[in-house]
Amino acid sequence: MCKVAEVLWDDDNVDHLAEHQVGPGEAEDVLYERNIRSLESDPYVREGESRCLVLGRSRGGRELAIVVALLPRDWVRPVTGYDMEGDARDAWRRRKRGRKR
Repeated sequence: MCKVAEVLWDDDNVDHLAEHQVGPGEAEDVLYERNIRSLESDPYVREGESRCLVLGRSRGGRELAIVVALLPRDWVRPVTGYDMEGDARDAWRRRKRGRKR
């Protein structure tokens, strides 16, 4: 499980998410509200760091996929973010429907 105590932002990750029209606030909506509205992957290793994919909805209603690097003390650093598509969106919507019951 991807625990989030704090989100680490810098110019690089803010700029990269902006390339996908995702703002820091939207990403934090998904990351901090994950227990209620999200689906996350098991941690995996890519480019030498542990990462996790978190799927969820921003307060504005966007269905987003946010990839984070897992850091010590449950800090995370967003690596990228984008609108959910395809299999990821379908899995998230199935999970969301299942939680409403």
